[in-house]
Amino acid sequence: MIHLLEEPYKEVLLLRILGGLSFKEIGEIQLKNENWARVTFYRAKMKLRERGKDNNGNKCNIVRGLLPSYIDHLCSQDSIHFIEEHMNSCEKCREVVESMKNDVDFSDEIDEVYKVEVKLLHWITLYLIRKEAFLDLA
Repeated sequence: MIHLLEEPYKEVLLLRILGGLSFKEIGEIQLKNENWARVTFYRAKMKLRERGKDNNGNKCNIVRGLLPSYIDHLCSQDSIHFIEEHMNSCEKCREVVESMKNDVDFSDEIDEVYKVEVKLLHWITLYLIRKEAFLDLA
């Protein structure tokens, strides 16, 4: 949720929490004063709380961002579990998944690319074996 914040809230929050900087140091970095850094940090926390209240909408945004990877089977097991758990209770996200699956189906093209890559690797392997055998003879 922090990465979804707009500037300068995100930067002030990260400098304070991850960087461990004082409000005075943050103010100096931002060419502002210490009080500005305190107020901006407070407002950033308030924005995070507001977004936390709309947790289901936030989950939808996270899930929808992960859907292309989910559809292509590129997600970690934890992400897959998170997505599927959310989709059990969210009809809108299930509809988005179905429309994405129906819009683009590259399975045939992926199979063809895979076949070409396998053939290429086969020829490279044969070439290297022959080259090694030739070098052994020389």
